[in-house]
Amino acid sequence: MIRPGILYCVVVRFLRLPEYCCGSKGRRGNPATTGLTLGALFFASILAPSYSTAQPQERLWQKLATFPHKVSTVQFLDLPGPPRVGLVGADSMVYRTTDGGETWGQTVASDYHFVASDFAFKDSLTGWFSNWDSTGAPYYKTSDGGQTWIAQRAPAAYCSSICFRPKQDLLFLSAWPNTPASPQSYLSTDEGLTWRVFETYTPLNGYAFLDDRIGVVTNYHLPGYKRTTDGGLTWTGADRGMDETWQPLADTVHHLFWTTSEMPPHTLNSSADGGLNFDELTRNFWTSGTMRESPCGSLFVEGNCIPVSVTHGMLRSDDIGKTWT
Repeated sequence: MIRPGILYCVVVRFLRLPEYCCGSKGRRGNPATTGLTLGALFFASILAPSYSTAQPQERLWQKLATFPHKVSTVQFLDLPGPPRVGLVGADSMVYRTTDGGETWGQTVASDYHFVASDFAFKDSLTGWFSNWDSTGAPYYKTSDGGQTWIAQRAPAAYCSSICFRPKQDLLFLSAWPNTPASPQSYLSTDEGLTWRVFETYTPLNGYAFLDDRIGVVTNYHLPGYKRTTDGGLTWTGADRGMDETWQPLADTVHHLFWTTSEMPPHTLNSSADGGLNFDELTRNFWTSGTMRESPCGSLFVEGNCIPVSVTHGMLRSDDIGKTWT
């Protein structure tokens, strides 16, 4: 999640090089399918003014665009072929591209009292974004692939994440407390027409699913994450869970869940039992709390720009999280 004090934001893209990604031992697959999967590897990356040292990732990443608003999230639609239609969520604006990020245009909204914190799509036309700005509607909906957005009603505020599960036709909306007694998160079985509370104690963040049944949702603070084994209809507590973990990763290559926290002690955690237990792999792992994966199992994490003494930019691991460069 982007914090105040950052001077500007850029969006960076993982170049579609499946042979470099997977190597001779990897799963190259169909280039079109590989390009589609790598569409998930788009990040809102923060650059601080002190960042000037050339990084090894420069051969893999390129600057696509700068925006006048602080960027919170990036989403590309899961369509046939390489990723072309994408969205950038920012303060008071959603930007859209139809050419894979080469050019971006502003979209239209019913009002602009929002910080678009997360996107979810049902298909090529219907989607939503959660709103981090408590002065506006809790979430917005599009029916034309993200060209226009209409504010929606829900009994929530400070919404950090939104997720749609097509198998169960469930829509989840994570919220932080509008008052100390109201950190409620909600689910809907009718695409937002009605909502019911599924979490009343812990402010929740992002969702990740290994399959149609097993998923986790991370949190703002302890006591821990939540876990589901029925696609999200019911949730129970997972063992442990770190403060301010934003977007978890469902690693379908290695059948693991990954989480990383932007708050002390800045841990990297993984779960090999479907989210029941999360083991701490390392500390002082300075990130923004967001991870992604390539189709051949390479892991990517967005480095934090605070403190300025640590490495910024993207970190990559090709050995299941043991080493990062």
